[in-house]
Amino acid sequence: MHLNKIKIHSSVSKLIRFNLGDYFEVETMHNRRHLAQMKRVMEQTSFPH
Repeated sequence: MHLNKIKIHSSVSKLIRFNLGDYFEVETMHNRRHLAQMKRVMEQTSFPH
């Protein structure tokens, strides 16, 4: 099965469609940004340890 042949709708709007391969790529980048944000917050001196 080729992920770029499967089409899905965006959770934001039914007018936006992605292929499944692009969705996984966007979702991975989104989660990496959250992890980087978490790391920055934890490295602040005001973060409780």
